[in-house]
Amino acid sequence: FGLETPSLGRLGYASPGQAGFDAEYLKYIDTIAMEAIRMGATPGCQVLVAKNGKVVINRSYGHYTWDSTRRIDENSLFDLASITKVAATLQAVMILYERKIIDLDKKISCYLPELRNTNKEDIIIRDLLTHQSGLQPYIPFWKRTIKTESDRIRYYSETAGEYYDQLIIPGIYGSKILADSIWSWIVTSALRKKNDDAKPYDYRYSDIGYYILHRMVERMVNQPLDEFLAQNIYDPLGLSTMAYLPGRKFMQDKIVPSSEDRYFRNSTLQGYVQDELAALYGGVAGHAGLFSNAYDLAILMQMHLQKGYYGGARYFFPSTIDAFTEQQYRTNRRGLGWDKPDHSGNGMNPASAYAAESSFGHSGFTGTMVWADPEHELIFVFLSNRTFPDIENKKLSELEVRKRMQTVIYSSLMKH
Repeated sequence: FGLETPSLGRLGYASPGQAGFDAEYLKYIDTIAMEAIRMGATPGCQVLVAKNGKVVINRSYGHYTWDSTRRIDENSLFDLASITKVAATLQAVMILYERKIIDLDKKISCYLPELRNTNKEDIIIRDLLTHQSGLQPYIPFWKRTIKTESDRIRYYSETAGEYYDQLIIPGIYGSKILADSIWSWIVTSALRKKNDDAKPYDYRYSDIGYYILHRMVERMVNQPLDEFLAQNIYDPLGLSTMAYLPGRKFMQDKIVPSSEDRYFRNSTLQGYVQDELAALYGGVAGHAGLFSNAYDLAILMQMHLQKGYYGGARYFFPSTIDAFTEQQYRTNRRGLGWDKPDHSGNGMNPASAYAAESSFGHSGFTGTMVWADPEHELIFVFLSNRTFPDIENKKLSELEVRKRMQTVIYSSLMKH
């Protein structure tokens, strides 16, 4: 005889057939991954699929770079790029919301008084999270720091020192005034122009809002964002690879190179964030900077699928998960932080056409994607370094690699 013990809600493993997939049809994921590599979309990738709390695929394809002999494996870490927004900053915002430290419908200037008497004074936190606050989509602040030789000397040094104490990459150290300069430029940056001042801003994806949210979080918790998340989310969940500044924790050969920066850092970026603006923050930013493998991301998403519960511990109330993952506005597909499917037929759907309305996820500039579907109890994680060596390589999107893999997953369920 045996004793029945309650499930702790941890990810397990199962065969595709046991989880309800047509195993043969699911092999098309291999075909799409190899096609992406053959067509030059990315040197390599990781793909993970989980159903009903069971991992059925956790595979790696290709190599670290086009000319490398080092194969990607399940322990390889990738630069998550904008998945940082939901896997890092949003998690901290959810904690503040749940503890009633912040009100999502209050102005951001209530928590950051330095925004009073600026054009950002009246921005609502909910609008920051849904990308409809009127902020510019992207401003290359890093270009201001290298505009002239005097700018370079002011902001950077080849050697570390008391004044240049922030590591950008080995051989480039940022000055103490760098972060303050960027914040000043954000505060004084122009908002988007509107045709009708009486109407609210429409949806326009922006990194800038997550600089502001990053600052708000650190102000409220009085602690660096990376330390706060490690203590409250990543370490308790057992996410051994999810971290900012992975070079401090892991050997470099565990980290997949993300790009060849020929404009700013003039270096191969391996273990250092690809995003230039995140680099100016020392690699810890609200919109980019997080690294992980596919499995740890799947654990984080499984916790969300299980309404905030994982491994015998509760991280969020179910009502918090629901509040953040549901669509907020009729004219904007986004949840709070999370991206959502768009079935309007306008060609802007970030996910497979089969993804349920309740599903949520995010993608990243380096060629990454994570998606959870509560209706089907599905998790899909795709990590790649499509930006190596050239960030202008758009073949991954042109070939619709991530969306096609998702469609294979849903089709495999239907065929079983």
